[in-house]
Amino acid sequence: MANKLAAPTAQEDQEATQHGLEDGALMDDSSLQKMQSLSDVLPELLQAQQQGELKTRPVGRPKAQNPKQAVTVRYDAEIIEYFKSTGKGWQTRMNDALNEWMKEHAHS
Repeated sequence: MANKLAAPTAQEDQEATQHGLEDGALMDDSSLQKMQSLSDVLPELLQAQQQGELKTRPVGRPKAQNPKQAVTVRYDAEIIEYFKSTGKGWQTRMNDALNEWMKEHAHS
């Protein structure tokens, strides 16, 4: 059964409102009257957003041209210990070492 949210009691609502007023978290009528709508302040932005033309920056790391593949491989303990002992980036160095070996031993 899903949890249901209960509305605050009148006393809880009054206490929360009072705390908000004390903290300055709520706006008074004067502040509300000074507010402007987004369409007045940034009409081009609002129009672009409504038309689906608003450009947003992608979130996260850019897509790699040659993405790496995750695999499960078993190596001798001393090989793993050696690469780990070289510090952060050890997996990249291990990949580079395998790439170098592959180039040296390429089938001609």
